[in-house]
Formats: sequence, C-alpha cells, structure tokens
Amino acid sequence: MTITLNADNPPIKIDGHDSAIIGMDARSGALVYGYWALVDSFVSQGMDHEEAIEWIDYNIVGAYVGEMTPIIVGEMEEEDIKDLLDEHGD
Repeated sequence: MTITLNADNPPIKIDGHDSAIIGMDARSGALVYGYWALVDSFVSQGMDHEEAIEWIDYNIVGAYVGEMTPIIVGEMEEEDIKDLLDEHGD
C-alpha cells in the first residue's frame, strides 16, 4: 500500500507518543494510534492508569481538529473480535 502525503495538510501527531502509532489511514493519511498503547505511553510518562484514560478520552478521543485529526483505535484480542462478530453477524 502506498500512501501519498499532502505537504499542505500533514498528519497531526500526538507529541511525545510516537510509540503508540500503529499506522496511517489509507484514505486520509491521518495517523492511527492504539488506544491502550496511548494509555501505556502516558503512564510511562508519569500519569497513573485512570488519569491517563480520563485525559485521553477527554482531550484526544473527544477532540476534532480537522480532517487530519489522529484516529484512535481500541485494540481487541482475537477472541473478543470473534465474539463481537458472532454477536452482530448475519
């Protein structure tokens, strides 16, 4: 897959949390972060677990700063994905 970045509209980074980047959106070029990886990153910088979750939910997940707003994905275990698909399947 090749993603062409627009120099006039670069992806928005969450400063200091590159370790939580899991990819790039193929359509927009926005950066994609893992939710739990973000939590771990904030905890490694001194926040406690609950404080990190609250801060991320309010300041990152709840924010929209244009079409290049980072995408936050809640990582799931394979078994949880299977259960979700079974629950909502055809």
